[in-house]
Amino acid sequence: MIGSSLPGGLCRVQRLVLASVLCSLLASCGSAKKSNSKYVITVPQGYSTGPRSAEQDISILHQLMNQTRRAKGRSLLVIDPRLMRAAQEHSEAMNRHNELTHQTRGERDFQKRLMKQGYPQSWCAENIAQAPNAELTHRLWTESPGHLKNLLGKKYTRVGIGRSGQYWTANYAAEAGGVTADGSIPAPAVSTSYRP
Repeated sequence: MIGSSLPGGLCRVQRLVLASVLCSLLASCGSAKKSNSKYVITVPQGYSTGPRSAEQDISILHQLMNQTRRAKGRSLLVIDPRLMRAAQEHSEAMNRHNELTHQTRGERDFQKRLMKQGYPQSWCAENIAQAPNAELTHRLWTESPGHLKNLLGKKYTRVGIGRSGQYWTANYAAEAGGVTADGSIPAPAVSTSYRP
């Protein structure tokens, strides 16, 4: 009988299903592909890989960004509180609307958000992502040509990073002042986004 109980409380069908599921799980463990070392990202020393606060994740992402910039011969990005406020407010707006976008409903555009925080017009760019942690956010941005271009921008020396839930924003900018070091007029803002 298909539904009859066997000793131990499980019927024969339930045991067969359970055995089948366990075999499938064990088989899938053995066939996992090796990870490509090109994409291994290490967590900076002093941080756990467990649940972290937004502040810890932001600090890790900042360190990873600067590791990438250093490896490419770029200057390190300095945290700017005005850019941080603009990035955090935008991440919170995306989280509130549950929408990955450079401008949520009723929100100012990117450059106006920076100016609202007191950052004068300058060369600037914005990356956004939806990811569970700093490491994946960094990986997504470094694997996307547009995001990587923003992250490695030679003119960018300042950064603001925000995280709300799984929504991330990075605002990159040249030093405040409105005119770049070479005397050129700042270009319009550049924005890129990524969702895995």
